[in-house]
This record gives sequence, structure tokens and C-alpha cells, in this order.
Amino acid sequence: MKEKENSTAVLEARQLTKSYDTAAGEVRAVDRVDLRIEKGDFLALMGPSGSGKTTLLSMLGALEPPTEGQVMLRDREIGKMTERELAQLRRFDIGFVFQSFYLVDHLTAQENVRFPLGFNKDYSPDEKEQRASELLRMVGLEDRSDHFPRQLSGGEKQRVAIARALANSPAVVLADEPTGNLDQESGDSVMEAFEDLHQRLGQTVVMVTHDPLVAQRARRVVRLKSGRVVEDQEQTG
Repeated sequence: MKEKENSTAVLEARQLTKSYDTAAGEVRAVDRVDLRIEKGDFLALMGPSGSGKTTLLSMLGALEPPTEGQVMLRDREIGKMTERELAQLRRFDIGFVFQSFYLVDHLTAQENVRFPLGFNKDYSPDEKEQRASELLRMVGLEDRSDHFPRQLSGGEKQRVAIARALANSPAVVLADEPTGNLDQESGDSVMEAFEDLHQRLGQTVVMVTHDPLVAQRARRVVRLKSGRVVEDQEQTG
């Protein structure tokens, strides 16, 4: 895909590679990937099992270091950051949404969304409560704010996780198979939440999915095969 004019990448992979040594020799899970993610992109990463999707997402999110290459977030090279800087980056600049939700069982929906704001000195306690309430409204769960995860459906849990990922207004949200554990109706509600946030906030989203119906709702699809990008296509409609 051609770079967009007069635009700055929020997140960029440059010759990104992840290798593992096995008994059969070196295996490259991700092989010299170049990927430029612009502000406001809504990108689906697709590919068969073992194609490197989740490994690539983990490196983009500073959860796993590359063997070779660079990851740039807002023109800062992640590989040159200290552990403290990486922790700050994961806390404030990148929002994560995982297949298994990872909500805190003993916290209500409101408290789960507010939790990441505990580290943010820009908000007063009252403002943190207001922010959490606002995000729950945005994902259609204002009436579930005092519910614990065990009282929520799978789709509701994932929408709480999306709201939590947005708490600190990250530069990018990285989602790994966010509908993978959900039935179609619940998955649709989650994708509607992503679409609404993308349209309303211009939120940059990178989502790993194996589901072509989910990928159709993204604005751009990048396909991987054997750790390499084999297609990068804008979608319309």
C-alpha cells in the first residue's frame, strides 16, 4: 500500500522479524515485515494459523521484542526504550483488547474501566469516575456499570474491555481475536462498538482476526502468510 501524503504514521514496523530456534532449525514467525499504520486506520490482520499474526501484534504492542527490525510509535523507536519507558508506553499509548477479556473479577464494570486511570495524574478522582462512566456509555453499557464480570455476557465483558483499553486515550488500540470467544450476536455487538468508536473518535485500531466477516468491517485488511505480508488492501463501503 502506498504511503498517504501529508500523513504521519502512528505505528510502523520496519523489516520486523521474529525468529525462534527449534530442533529443526530456525523458524521465522515474522519475516521482514514493513507495515505503516496511519492515524485513524482501522486495520484487520488476517492469515492462516501460524502465519505470524499474533506475534506481529505482540511486537507492535511492545509485549515481545523483535529479533531484528524496528517498531516506531509516533516516531519513537520502541527497541531503544528503557523498561520504565516501555511500561509507560503500554499504560498510556497503547490500549489492549484480548480474546479472553482479562477483566478483574472482583471489580465492577465501572471499576475495571477506571482501573488504568489510577496511574494517570491528569485526572482528579471525580474526573476518573466521569471518564469511566462516559466510556461505558460509549460502548452501550451505562446500565451495567455496577455489575461484576460474572454478571455480564461475553459480549458485554468484551465491550467493558474495549472501554478499559480507551481509558487513557491511547494512540492505538491493539485487539487480538476480540470476537474469538463470542457467538455471532455478541461478536456483532463488539464490532459495532469498535466501528462506532472508530467513526466517532477516529480511534486507530489494529485487530487480529481469522473471521472474514469481522475483517469485512475494517477499513483495511493486511494478510500474512508464513510471516510475510502478502496483501495490503483498502476497503470501501
